[in-house]
Amino acid sequence: MKKYIVSFIWVLLLAIATSGYALEVPKLTTYVNDYAGMLSKDEVDRISRDLELYESATSNQIFILTIPSLEGEDIEGFSIKVAESWKAGHKGKDNGVIITLAKADRKIRIEAGRGLEGTLTDLISGRIIDQEMSPRLKAGKTAEALETAIAKIKLAVKGEYKGDGKTAKDGEKEKEDSMLQFGLIIFFVITGIAGFANIFLGGSIGAVLGPTLGYFMFNVTFPLLFIFIIGGFILGLAGRIVLEVGIA
Repeated sequence: MKKYIVSFIWVLLLAIATSGYALEVPKLTTYVNDYAGMLSKDEVDRISRDLELYESATSNQIFILTIPSLEGEDIEGFSIKVAESWKAGHKGKDNGVIITLAKADRKIRIEAGRGLEGTLTDLISGRIIDQEMSPRLKAGKTAEALETAIAKIKLAVKGEYKGDGKTAKDGEKEKEDSMLQFGLIIFFVITGIAGFANIFLGGSIGAVLGPTLGYFMFNVTFPLLFIFIIGGFILGLAGRIVLEVGIA
């Protein structure tokens, strides 16, 4: 019983100590809050002027925040804290947008108020980040990345921006699918060739290649490797048939 009490006290103390080091939300001072020093004064003034004119014309507010580091925090959770603290947008409309850049972490987040979520969805925001901002930031063009994002946000709010329909995650999935197809082709070629010599040799090689592919391509855990061993053996036995059909 004492062990549980001591453990509970340690966990409680750790939680209190950790909460004391939570990343604080910087103060909102203007449209462009460049706490990471990623922009020149001229760039800050130019972007601020653009956002001021946009608010005057539409009442929508767009704020920018750059910070040196997230200090271990999640970009989404931190952005929500910023939104709650800054209260972007006008009362009753909730029509504010906050673009957050964490310099050291290379993380970006576009947080939209409820009044704009209908058109500036998470999907659209993701496309703006992946397709418009990330390439420019990688090239060291921070101001251009922000100005392009602002232009696309303005279009998105009006329902006029869709992007090319793909995000970085979509691209990663396509790459994974291609790797899977390539891996299966290699699997059946090797087991098929071995199967011509001896069908059980094909199965044995399949039992080795199966879990190998499973580990490196799917990051399966150790218990699941047994399933890949069995599956690999069965598919390895069929490798000769698959290869013969392909040749025919």
